[in-house]
Amino acid sequence: MAAPGKGVVLAVGAAAAAGYSLYLLLRWRKYRVLFEPVYTAEGVPAAKRVVTKVKFGKVGEENRGTNPMDPPIEKDDDLFWMRDDKRKDHSVIAHLNRENAYFEHKFAPLRSLQATLYKEFVSHTKETDEEIPYPHGPYVYYTRTVKGLSYPIHCRKSRKAGTSEAVGAEEIVLDHNLLAKGKAHCDVQQWEMSPDHKLVAFTVDVTGYETYDIIVRDLATGKQMDMVKDSAGMVEWGKTNAEFFYTTMDEEHRPHKLWRHKLGQPQESDEVGKMLKSQRPSMLPRYGHYVQTFANSRLLTFASSGGRLSLCLSPPFSIFTHIDVCVCVSGCV
Repeated sequence: MAAPGKGVVLAVGAAAAAGYSLYLLLRWRKYRVLFEPVYTAEGVPAAKRVVTKVKFGKVGEENRGTNPMDPPIEKDDDLFWMRDDKRKDHSVIAHLNRENAYFEHKFAPLRSLQATLYKEFVSHTKETDEEIPYPHGPYVYYTRTVKGLSYPIHCRKSRKAGTSEAVGAEEIVLDHNLLAKGKAHCDVQQWEMSPDHKLVAFTVDVTGYETYDIIVRDLATGKQMDMVKDSAGMVEWGKTNAEFFYTTMDEEHRPHKLWRHKLGQPQESDEVGKMLKSQRPSMLPRYGHYVQTFANSRLLTFASSGGRLSLCLSPPFSIFTHIDVCVCVSGCV
């Protein structure tokens, strides 16, 4: 087979160069905002103004609180374009980066003062410290901090039966510092021991979005036993190690559903409390939900920070079939 002629090679090369130039032009149009001047002596250029009609009041099936305006009213918002829930709008990101850069520029002369103030604050803080232990089951639990480490360490010791006296060696239940290693952000919202004290369940956010994964770990082996994604940061064990309860967020990023998870089962099979499903919006509080067990797991309490609804349930926590204990308005706990 004859080799392609010189003219063909040149034509292919020219076509490739033209295509790549077009690609660069399109990318430039999308990302050029990232290359504009960061700031000037007068500050950061003002954000552009784009008028958007925003509705206030009742909008479709959205939860707009109690007795929203109906019909809704519309207002002009010329900075609404800066709302970027997915954190991917390059114009918004570039503007915020410029604001941050200008702040760093103006704040630079105060960095030494900042360091001085920080050292003074730290000098009044006992960095290596230990909280008062509390008895729980056959152990006493406590949290301690170590100088030079950014996060607390949760520990326990065996206790003498019938007393709060700790005996035996320390056992680390959860070291937040190890969990945070290599991560830009690490927030442990809650940690809970299983009823037999062999497992620990904790909720952790490594993105900063305040959406938490629930991790269950075997303390004897250190092995991860289970994980539930995208919770609201609250977790409570059931009567045994077989299940735990957690909440999830709505589209407004507020806790609004209570779920039961069977240990070791896929999250897709989790059961949501029937009483609390979205088809009963009149029963759903506006602000957030909280779940907690009391009295050696004999009661599971599901409460609202809005004071609209509290449920006190006994095992097997029959909110998942029917309510049989109590429904209280304005908080029964």
